[in-house]
Amino acid sequence: MNNIRIILCDDHAILREGLRMLLLKQPNIEIIAEASSGEEAKRLAEQHSPDVLIMDISLRDSNGISVTRDIINKDPRIAILILTMYNDKEYLISALKAGAKGYLIKEGTIEDMIKAINIVYKHQIYIDRRFGTETINEVMQKIKDKCLEENNDILTPREKEILALISEGKSNKEIAAFLNISAKTVDVHRSNIMRKL
Repeated sequence: MNNIRIILCDDHAILREGLRMLLLKQPNIEIIAEASSGEEAKRLAEQHSPDVLIMDISLRDSNGISVTRDIINKDPRIAILILTMYNDKEYLISALKAGAKGYLIKEGTIEDMIKAINIVYKHQIYIDRRFGTETINEVMQKIKDKCLEENNDILTPREKEILALISEGKSNKEIAAFLNISAKTVDVHRSNIMRKL
């Protein structure tokens, strides 16, 4: 199994040192760099392209959420795990909308962190259990709805029409007859829909 290559970003040196010592005890984790500011985190992310970047929200020079957005815009392959003291639903939603894959509260254990790292490494969403099931489900639904809205906006009116007919279980031939176009045209539209979504 490949090592998970991690960059730590927190403006408290003691916290970074403690995290590094705990994480290096794990057999599959490698700390490749450390940042004490948002600007340094962006530079190091571009330079090293880590698997996971552990990011504090409150940095002296910037906001960890906006830094997350900047990093993800440049390299969406980097999974960002927010590590914060804020047990706040609005922060959580903002972090996930910015592209973070995980949100972990600092009150947690090292076991929570290892679990979070392994989940975000697979590009799955991790939300700290302290938020409770109801809040987690609500937040995930909001994020899902937002993604569906964004995906829907990139389809042409004809593609939306065809997508609706596909969802009704109609074949290419049936869609072609219904819309009075060729089955080959439907096939092209279907390919474009798949590519976009």
